[in-house]
Amino acid sequence: SLGVTIYEMATGRHPFFSTGDTSQLLYQRITKAAALAPSAVRPELTTEFDEIIQRMLGKSPHLRPRKCETLINALKGL
Repeated sequence: SLGVTIYEMATGRHPFFSTGDTSQLLYQRITKAAALAPSAVRPELTTEFDEIIQRMLGKSPHLRPRKCETLINALKGL
């Protein structure tokens, strides 16, 4: 959920939900679809930021950062 929150803060939109979507479509996107890269929504965002967010939005927990320090250090590196 932190990945979704940061994505929304950076882009102004939800990574999976669009107005008019049904709850079934939203569920399918959350569980199966990759989110659009933040830089595709706001080109001034870097590919490094995209990589951090895409990792945070990983479908499987082992893909996501395991420690807060890892995420903090990655964000500081931007």
